[in-house]
Amino acid sequence: MKQNKKTHEADDYCKKIIERHPNSIEAADKFYRNRSTITPDCPDWCALPSFYVASSIEESLNKTGISNALKPYDTAHQLTTALIWSRSKMVYRFDDTLADTLSAQPLDGKIPIEILNYLPNQCIFIERDMVFDDCKIIGFFAWLDWGAKDNIKLLRIDFMRPFGYAKSANIPITGGTIKESLSMLMNSYKHPEQLRNYTLDDFFNAPPIQTVIKCINLLLYLCSEKPDMPDVTELHARRSRNSYGIPKRAAQWEVGTRIGAALRKAIKAEVKNKILSNEFETSETSRSTPRPHMRRAHWHSFWKGKRNSPNRKLILRWLSPIVVNFDENELPTVVSPVKGSDSKGANFDD
Repeated sequence: MKQNKKTHEADDYCKKIIERHPNSIEAADKFYRNRSTITPDCPDWCALPSFYVASSIEESLNKTGISNALKPYDTAHQLTTALIWSRSKMVYRFDDTLADTLSAQPLDGKIPIEILNYLPNQCIFIERDMVFDDCKIIGFFAWLDWGAKDNIKLLRIDFMRPFGYAKSANIPITGGTIKESLSMLMNSYKHPEQLRNYTLDDFFNAPPIQTVIKCINLLLYLCSEKPDMPDVTELHARRSRNSYGIPKRAAQWEVGTRIGAALRKAIKAEVKNKILSNEFETSETSRSTPRPHMRRAHWHSFWKGKRNSPNRKLILRWLSPIVVNFDENELPTVVSPVKGSDSKGANFDD
């Protein structure tokens, strides 16, 4: 994606949706200021429930149905996506090698659903070229919605196409783990008889679900302990905002710059080892010393703190691929100067 544009594509997309529903900004601001009285049961992990946005639009337009109020352009949750993301306007751009490594991982079946509560922002946008449902995608929004009727958590993923139009994947987070929740999605289709001849493995290997899994792995990295990215604390304190608390510019953060360089070095070392092993390996050395190899990347999660304690926290660590039995130098230090960026590594739109 071009970086010399005046505004980021995600910002343009959200602005256009909100401009079609100008009263939605005031309705959202009212919720932020009075959420404890408006929806006292709404969990803290949900920044703004889409059902509240839908009812606010119905009321303001004197309509009897949100579908009539929003057609032909938007859905209630897409408008909610735009409203929540505009509160932070955070864009995350992954190093390609790191993103490819994460995308290639199978979905871990042991990661509890609570880890999604640790997203760095209430709604994020990850810039990443991919394909979803046979459509070219240039990135996706992700946030947690609350279904008040059934009291369930929903992972909303809005895929943005090159001209701003979004396709969506909505995942009820109802299982004990993320993989269990995705498994249950297969049984939630309106016409389950269409899936009668397919197994769960078929479901997980379907291209749209594979794309969703790739997105989840990228999200998990942002939820993990000490991801390779700048600290956003200082940025939040000094960004210029309007009267509704909306930043005037999007901030673009590079993720995995250092670890991406380290992964490329490790891959190069593995290739070198394979060549050396094929040329010089003897039967004696092969029996006494394990061959150099790449240990596959994987997740490691655990709870920290006493059970039932309010301070109890789920910790997720990503253990990157490691070249085993190969003597190399320490991981490289990478400096990537970016024109127009601040000292912390944030690249701002003008």
